[in-house]
Amino acid sequence: MEKNLTDTKDTIRELIGKGETSEVEFKSAHGGLPGSFWESYSAFANTNGGTIVLGVVEKNNRFFFDGLTEETIVRYKKNFWDCAHNKEKVSVCLPHESDVRIEQIDGSYILICEIPRASYELRPVYINNNPLGNTYRRNHEGDYVCTDVEVRRMFADAEHDRHPQDRRSICRNPILQKMFMMLGRAEKAGSGVDKIVSGWKSLGWPLPTVAEETRPDYVVLTLRLGKQDSPKQPKKTTQEKGTRPSRGQEQKKAKILRFCTEPKPLLDIMQHLGLKARKNVMNVYITPMIEAGLLEMTEPDNPTSRNQMYVAAKNIEKAK
Repeated sequence: MEKNLTDTKDTIRELIGKGETSEVEFKSAHGGLPGSFWESYSAFANTNGGTIVLGVVEKNNRFFFDGLTEETIVRYKKNFWDCAHNKEKVSVCLPHESDVRIEQIDGSYILICEIPRASYELRPVYINNNPLGNTYRRNHEGDYVCTDVEVRRMFADAEHDRHPQDRRSICRNPILQKMFMMLGRAEKAGSGVDKIVSGWKSLGWPLPTVAEETRPDYVVLTLRLGKQDSPKQPKKTTQEKGTRPSRGQEQKKAKILRFCTEPKPLLDIMQHLGLKARKNVMNVYITPMIEAGLLEMTEPDNPTSRNQMYVAAKNIEKAK
């Protein structure tokens, strides 16, 4: 329990340290719930949701606790719920009981209100029983009044998305829809997006993305054409592929062991095998044989030494 309390305090201090953002608003509450509280409530509900911390005052771009008592903050919490359920104050109550909580930190009590984002059919969320001039949205760290056009757009979207059974989008002109269905020129409503996604998948193209924007309200559907360039993978060596060495390679390894009964430099080994590719001899023969314990270096602490020689492992003591 103590750990949870500590985590909560750290979270609150972190929020205060960052200051106000598009999703966090601090408000002083010395005189009760400020009028701007409900403006922020509307703004968060009509945008992406957010957190209102009541009981914190801003001075010179720094934030301090109001020093509210427990009795005061309990009264504010009751006042919040009374107003949230009052249609004369706000059009809809969005938070659940767990979204509004009291916290104590540094001897001061604060009220934290998590305001969820309203679904389309509940927008606009407005205050004072009048949507025009009383509907807000969040922009960066401030609340702004929506224009009458924006408010009407939200009402239109809410009506468009409202359906008595499953709340799916309905046709704006059902008469035209029925006519085209009878002519065989229209498909079942809602099938277009699924066909686009399945088509993009079948072609191996990047899946479509959807982004929602506000002011004005619109949804951007991005369809990328063509396959994504996959990063080129480096070619694997014979050992990385896990394939067995060929019979010819095994014969050459046996030849190296017979030749290296005494320490031999790489150049002599290459000449003995009749090979000229230094890198290939190292990758295919010398290094794998060292890793397998068949061959050893005379200077293991300095693998790239110009005086490096190789000797069969069973003869290493004799070579020393």
